[in-house]
Amino acid sequence: MDKGQIQQVLLNLMLNAIEVMPSGGELFIDSEIKDGRANIYLRDQGTGIPEDLRERIFESFLTGKTGGTGLGLTISKRIMRAHDGDLELIESGPQGTTFRISLPLNTG
Repeated sequence: MDKGQIQQVLLNLMLNAIEVMPSGGELFIDSEIKDGRANIYLRDQGTGIPEDLRERIFESFLTGKTGGTGLGLTISKRIMRAHDGDLELIESGPQGTTFRISLPLNTG
């Protein structure tokens, strides 16, 4: 596993969460070991991702931010898949958004 790339994914998700809570809020980070995978959940208290964009958030150049490139989530998803893991949108709504990153546990 490339520790720097995993840190990049976490940092990207944290920075996105901070940006969607301009008036403040909390970022919750939780983890679990389940079915041979390490899962990390990041949940913000922002206003959520518009419903019409949720299916497309991992597409290149899709952004809702002024000055955004629309590459952060795309690159993060690719990094996770390159590590036999994944990045998923678990839920999003007016009370916030939750993402899960998962990685296989090293059993060898």
